[in-house]
Amino acid sequence: MQEQTSKLPGFDGMEISYTLLTQERPSRQFAILLPGYRYSTAAPMFHFMTSLLLERSSDVLEINYEYYRDDYAHIDDIDEVVRHDVRTVIDHVLSTHEYEAFIFVGKSLRTVALAHELTRPIFHEAHVIWLTPLLQREDVSETMKTTRASQLVVIGDKDHCYTASRVDALAAIPSLKTHLLTGVNHGLERDADTFGTIEVL
Repeated sequence: MQEQTSKLPGFDGMEISYTLLTQERPSRQFAILLPGYRYSTAAPMFHFMTSLLLERSSDVLEINYEYYRDDYAHIDDIDEVVRHDVRTVIDHVLSTHEYEAFIFVGKSLRTVALAHELTRPIFHEAHVIWLTPLLQREDVSETMKTTRASQLVVIGDKDHCYTASRVDALAAIPSLKTHLLTGVNHGLERDADTFGTIEVL
């Protein structure tokens, strides 16, 4: 496995960091990991996801943004920044690598960028894992309804983005499966229950 960590100029010239992990032999499969606002690719769910994907012969792109930094405080529409930065990094990598199959794993705020990327023809047949998605957003829910990608939604019933009616509506989507975690919050944890959180992972 080879690891390359680099930076690109993102929205308004602010640097965005990414790590590209590639197999020793060229891989046909490319996984794109889009972590949450303060839930980075070093967080448990993404750490183990990366390990699993590498074991299954996939190249992995980890996009590491820090939108909580002070230099983003002047931004009114962080959604525009997220969409711009994710596409910038993906396009940069795809300009030098060719793949036949794509996997997306997006959490929370980054599901806004994930919904945006799935409108691109190259990703219409992707496999998608939505972790704690922003189901209340029209752009996210509409993409879930219309994409041809195979989808898995993972959300807890203590997540502020969860409502039973929204999750029930997902059941009508043929390409989508849901995994509802009992007692689990937006951070994919059970409050004051470390062993319970490990079980969730």
